[in-house]
Amino acid sequence: MKNIFLFFGAHDGSLINRLDTVTSNNVYGENISWDEVHMFEPQPAHEQMLLELQSRDLRVRYHKLAVSTTNGIQSFYVKGDPSMGYCSSTLDGQKFSGQLYYTVDVNVVNVVDWIRKHTNEDDFVCIDMDIECEEYNILPIIVESDILNRIKFISVEFHHGKSHKWSTNSYDKQVEKYIRERLGDKFLDHNTYYA
Repeated sequence: MKNIFLFFGAHDGSLINRLDTVTSNNVYGENISWDEVHMFEPQPAHEQMLLELQSRDLRVRYHKLAVSTTNGIQSFYVKGDPSMGYCSSTLDGQKFSGQLYYTVDVNVVNVVDWIRKHTNEDDFVCIDMDIECEEYNILPIIVESDILNRIKFISVEFHHGKSHKWSTNSYDKQVEKYIRERLGDKFLDHNTYYA
């Protein structure tokens, strides 16, 4: 059995410091230490920082991948200006918040397939997800799959009202309600623990 933490949308990796604080406050249970911390971030501007973090922290595995419901290559929309310290990137081409800075093709991995392949049923798996509107695609797939029994907690930052695709008829809020109901005590609000 391993304790595995998955950051989907790892940004520059700085949340690992917050993870250690949250863990020490027994949010995930007592005496938890992480054997592996997987950081998924396809944003080219963060690659060097994540590689450096991986070299300093033996728990960290950096994956230059976006999580999705499929495997392959997709367009990735970088909003803001990474050189100015502000950057929000997404697979959702209909996300309207933030000025489009550039588009790049990135490798994507089916999140359910990845978890099934890289974790075992007796592992203690936790997820933090800040993936700029892609949570509306991914979360229903996770909660309806057989991997849900491997996941102990999921922390999510929802991006309500930021995408034409999901804001129509408040579909984004309907997805959140469904996810909260399905996850119950497994659900953690990202903004409470990682903001």
